[in-house]
Amino acid sequence: MCGIAGIYGKVDPEILERMGHRLRHRGPDDAGHYVTRLSPSSPRGVGLTHRRLSIIDLSERGRQPLANEDGSIRVICNGEIYNFPELRAHLLQRGHRFRSNSDSEVLVHLYEEKGTAMLNDLNGMFAFALWDDRRKRLVLGRDRFGVKPLYYARADGNVLFASEIKALLAHPGMAPRVCPEALRYYIAFRYVPDPLTMFDGVFKLLPGHYAVVDEEGMQFTRYWEPQYRPNARLSEREWIEGLRERLAQAVRRQLMSDVPLGISFSGGVDSGAVLAMMHEVGVPEIEAYTVGYPDQEADLGGAKSDASYARRLGQLFGVRYHEIAFDPRTLADVLPKVVWHLDEPLPDTGAVASFLVAERAKGAVKVLLSGQGGDEMFGGYPWHRAIKLAAWLRRWTLALKLLRLMDHPLRWAPVMVGGRPVTVLRRLKKFVAHAHKDLIHGHLGFLSYADEEDRRELLAPLFNGRSNAPYEIFLAHLRVGADLDPVHRALCLDMQTFLPAHNLLYADKTGMAHAVEIRVPFLDNELFDFVATIPEHLKVRLREQKYILKRALEGRLPHDALYRKKTAFGAPIRYWLTHYLRGMVSELLDETSLARLGYFDPLAVRRLIRANEAGSRDAAPLLFALLTFAIWHRTFIDEGRR
Repeated sequence: MCGIAGIYGKVDPEILERMGHRLRHRGPDDAGHYVTRLSPSSPRGVGLTHRRLSIIDLSERGRQPLANEDGSIRVICNGEIYNFPELRAHLLQRGHRFRSNSDSEVLVHLYEEKGTAMLNDLNGMFAFALWDDRRKRLVLGRDRFGVKPLYYARADGNVLFASEIKALLAHPGMAPRVCPEALRYYIAFRYVPDPLTMFDGVFKLLPGHYAVVDEEGMQFTRYWEPQYRPNARLSEREWIEGLRERLAQAVRRQLMSDVPLGISFSGGVDSGAVLAMMHEVGVPEIEAYTVGYPDQEADLGGAKSDASYARRLGQLFGVRYHEIAFDPRTLADVLPKVVWHLDEPLPDTGAVASFLVAERAKGAVKVLLSGQGGDEMFGGYPWHRAIKLAAWLRRWTLALKLLRLMDHPLRWAPVMVGGRPVTVLRRLKKFVAHAHKDLIHGHLGFLSYADEEDRRELLAPLFNGRSNAPYEIFLAHLRVGADLDPVHRALCLDMQTFLPAHNLLYADKTGMAHAVEIRVPFLDNELFDFVATIPEHLKVRLREQKYILKRALEGRLPHDALYRKKTAFGAPIRYWLTHYLRGMVSELLDETSLARLGYFDPLAVRRLIRANEAGSRDAAPLLFALLTFAIWHRTFIDEGRR
């Protein structure tokens, strides 16, 4: 819920209000502000602004900023503290007095008790700013997994923070510029990992971290990180029973709300699990939303629309089913809106689907539960099976030689047009190209969409040869998990990179674009801690992914919902680029436009476009990334300078 922003330094109330106004879509129900000076004679101080989406305690007493009894501590929070009833009961026993029933108020009282150590007690999704007037310090905190975003920047000697970058850009000291290092990551992986953003000088507070801002500067501390400790002592049946119990508890916790809620679901395993648990714990009249595109699109290079599976699940559980029929011809109109709300370029049609779901749900529900996080917890992506298979093959010298021999001819193999062969061949080519490498570089190759040659050809001379692999952030995470098995090393990396900077980012932004909060029960503290102890062979098998989750859901979901091929929003983006987005590609990726941008070599982009149109290469993911970047640049950089 909500949007927050603020300034530590020289606070101009008009600028602060302007920053808050940029977040009005996140909190249309109410607004609140707080401004104070460090001392009566100081020109410096702190300003907090809050836009409210009322979900718990709808009364005026829940208006933020919220304060402790004497007003010396103030907090603004975006998110939900799911275990606040237990925390509140404990704090009341300790003598604290509450003025509201808001979950966010526990933060000020818990801080009084424990200081920044309070973060270890919180089970929820949150980003907050807390002003401690006694110690004259600002504390910024973000939840374990990064469900809720929190950005910061320095401008004119001030520290700025906000739920969205566009609020930071409302400060006159901010000049939007592209971050070259972030662009290198983006070209390779199609997203920008935390703490970077595509804006130079704008950063994300890392998940599981807090920052303290005072006159000495800004200090960062990590209070939580994923810990994987596989336990071989339990039987498969014990794992299944424990998983069912904790999944139901997680869903029950996240049903906390004083307003109507529903579910965003696809008919697949993860969202199906959440729906099944909502039904099991007794949620009446579930509002369920899904997105589909015309079935004939599946013949153009995509997967069969999820809508048919979701429709069956909706009938099975008796939900109030809402199906959004996405017309690909509207993509050129919808995509710029999505990019504006995302703040950063994120070339994933899943973000478009999420945007459309929230748009349809607006006015009917304020909260949607989602299945996000299931793939990162249980190993549901293609690269999870690839890293397991590659690790097995690397044990055999003959297998490594065979992979190297296959690599060269496969690189020149044309991409077939339409249907499953496209996916099979694309994945085979990528697997063979990287499986013979060592574990780290092989896995990073599985994750990438542009190899060294692509980056060298694409990135313009202004990079001065810095097209080398941008692996530093990924390597840092992989080194920490060096003692883990290959699957858990991959999961640990995803939990700290792809999940917060890609999936959770677009879920939050596209939901809040329509004042709809997206909740993710899979990322419950207790559920994660339990799943982190499940051995890897019960998560990823060579012939089955998310094995233990599917076993736990047998009898609760139909067999074909559990064991069908994973599609997500499996859009045929290659066909869409050459048809529905053809005009936008011609406008934004022509030689003149690219030369003006100055980041990409126009001839290299032209070769990609031709290869994609001819079907000689599956260049669609990379081209879609370039197109999305061009839309983002026009929106935030070009128009931001006017």
